[in-house]
Amino acid sequence: MGDEPPAAGDANDYIMELYGDDDPGEPEEAEPEPEPEPSPEPEPAPEPAPEPVPEPEPEPKPEPDPEPEPSPSPEPDPEPSPEPEPEPSPEPDPEPEPEPSPEPEPEPPTPDPPEEDPAEDIDDLLDDLVLELEVDAARTDAAVKIQAAQRGRATRREMRERRRAATRIQAAQRGRAARKEVAARKEVEETGDGTGESPSGESPSGESPSGE
Repeated sequence: MGDEPPAAGDANDYIMELYGDDDPGEPEEAEPEPEPEPSPEPEPAPEPAPEPVPEPEPEPKPEPDPEPEPSPSPEPDPEPSPEPEPEPSPEPDPEPEPEPSPEPEPEPPTPDPPEEDPAEDIDDLLDDLVLELEVDAARTDAAVKIQAAQRGRATRREMRERRRAATRIQAAQRGRAARKEVAARKEVEETGDGTGESPSGESPSGESPSGE
């Protein structure tokens, strides 16, 4: 194989060896001369034209880098191995069919109740009837007693009212008789014993009963 092309850093070093490290760069511009002061003459002197700025020298073109040798073509990538085919998922086991539940055994027939004696039914009915009659009689007696108690209470209240009324009547009568008696006594005291004589024996005209 030939010489390998220099790397980028080596190429720069090579150029610097050829042209040196001194970079002329851009030339400095000449400083313009100061303008002369105008003379007192009436006509001022024309200003001197500025010196032309020298054009910078063109930089030398660097030599083109040597063409790099073509690198050997990369080997083609090996063909990718074919992906393994996914294994088919196992089919789920079929659900087992539910076993039929065993039929319930038929219940044994219930034995018929023993036939009851009709005479016992009649006795039960009679007992119920007697009980109902006793209850009705007790209710009737209770109602009668309640009514009698209410009537007795009313009668006792009425008798008390009558006694109170009789007492008031008697008191009024006694008061009236007492007032009459008091009035009669007053009349007797005022008029004497009813003969027209005063209690001292003098007649109302002032004469004594002896005629003197």
